[in-house]
Amino acid sequence: MLLLWTENLRVGVEEFDKDHRNLIGLVNYLHAAILEGKSRDALATALDELEDHVTRHFRREELAFLETSYPRRAEHKLEHRQLYEQFSMMRKRFESGEDAALAPEVMEYAYTLLKDHIFGSDRQYTEHLNGQGVY
Repeated sequence: MLLLWTENLRVGVEEFDKDHRNLIGLVNYLHAAILEGKSRDALATALDELEDHVTRHFRREELAFLETSYPRRAEHKLEHRQLYEQFSMMRKRFESGEDAALAPEVMEYAYTLLKDHIFGSDRQYTEHLNGQGVY
């Protein structure tokens, strides 16, 4: 297991906390699949699921920001775009056959999501969204 969900990861918006728990599960699954030497098809499916989840989550957050006039909306959306680009580069390396490099990239991506984004940026919206009745 690469990552473990703990209560200190909560951002105070149940829908987003659920997304974050699921994200950790998907990253752990992908990481384990890489280390276990699963087939390229299995890894591609895991990457598809992770990409789909991240895309839906970012859209949900951005919609909440728009609906509540979150003042850091543009800044947060830019971070989402950068995280998605990081994922896309990881995906391209996999598709080009650079499987050996995928495991460290998955760990780096997960670390960035947790440390910089969830612990940092996502925590900044809690007070605003909760103040707007979004829990």
